Amino acid sequence: MFDVGRITANWAETKGLNIFYFDEVASTARWVHQQSADRFFQPTMVVASHQTAGRGRTEERVWVDAQAGTSLCANWVTPLWRDLPQPPFTEEIGRQLLQCVKEVFPNLDWSLKLPNDLLLEKKKCAGLLVEVIQQKPPSLLSIGLGFNVFAAPTQFDATHLSAHQPITPELWTHLLEKISYFLFHH
Repeated sequence: MFDVGRITANWAETKGLNIFYFDEVASTARWVHQQSADRFFQPTMVVASHQTAGRGRTEERVWVDAQAGTSLCANWVTPLWRDLPQPPFTEEIGRQLLQCVKEVFPNLDWSLKLPNDLLLEKKKCAGLLVEVIQQKPPSLLSIGLGFNVFAAPTQFDATHLSAHQPITPELWTHLLEKISYFLFHH
């Protein structure tokens, strides 16, 4: 097993992304909201090995990682020069995430519970939080992704990727390549 947050941050750095990495943070999404848009002058990843208070689409919904280093807790952030409607945008990103995991892990039973839950064998394995953050121009597009890689929280009907297939750092970074290509080059 490897630390998903550290491997992800190292990968992002080699790709030239602006990167903010934390061993632990309350929430990568909240951290993004607390920053000035000036910090996100180019595509950026905010990654943590552990979140203590990750959040979902509403304040009542939370993202819980099972233990430090076992899940992806990250936000991709990019400047937006025009505002986009959120609900259809979330669904489209969810569909593209589904396509990415199906390409990298074609023998697994993936599905999408619209608008933002990625299911593996009908259990939640990942969740998206897509937000347009209105600030001085430019606004920011923040795409949060929580992905259970080596463990899943026991208080929810959830699963993790390694319960279905062995995961190596190379396979994980291959998935990151697919996701980032869609987000920043599509």
